[in-house]
Amino acid sequence: METNQATEKLVPCRLKESIGETCCIFRAPPLLLQTNPLAFRPSIVSIGPYHSDDERLQMIQQHKHRFLELFMETANQQGGSISMTFLETIVGDLEKDIRDAYSEPLQLSREELVKIMVLDGCFVLMVILVASKHVSLTNPNDTIFTLPWIVPTLRVDLLLLENQVPYMLLETLFGKLGFPAYVDPKRLTCIFFESSLGYICLRECWKTLQIFNRDIFFI
Repeated sequence: METNQATEKLVPCRLKESIGETCCIFRAPPLLLQTNPLAFRPSIVSIGPYHSDDERLQMIQQHKHRFLELFMETANQQGGSISMTFLETIVGDLEKDIRDAYSEPLQLSREELVKIMVLDGCFVLMVILVASKHVSLTNPNDTIFTLPWIVPTLRVDLLLLENQVPYMLLETLFGKLGFPAYVDPKRLTCIFFESSLGYICLRECWKTLQIFNRDIFFI
């Protein structure tokens, strides 16, 4: 009986009656959840609505507001005039497209959804921009970038199926930062995640070298 109840909790909400081409963010399939439910849960940060009420993730949640302030400071330094009201307005204009991007109905009010999208979208962008040296932190000892385990864990969390915001949201927000055209958000995003993938590839190559040539030494 307990097993059945646990399984029922893993079944996601029903899909919308119809979805369009813009639908791109899904829940993990129930079969995979039954195999390893923890594999689809973020470890330290919630991005988007699906895990926004997870109490385990409050550690990073409090830092998102600092990165939102950094976003507005960066935009204003580039000659813009960005306020929280302005961000809520431009994201609010995307409400229908944002809802259409998710495979199940979002049980959030317009205000709740916009707040999550502004906070999470600005956080993701600023983490990538700081990591790529396009934005400097006001505090060089910022916790997110000082503790060595946080950014690698963030990379993993940001790749999780259920832990996403629509890319068009990120594009819209990035466009308000005022960076020159050669600063390409897609390229920066690829580079941000490539370092994690590169580490994995390097580790596997090293294992292969150890197996096939144990006389190779690196100094």
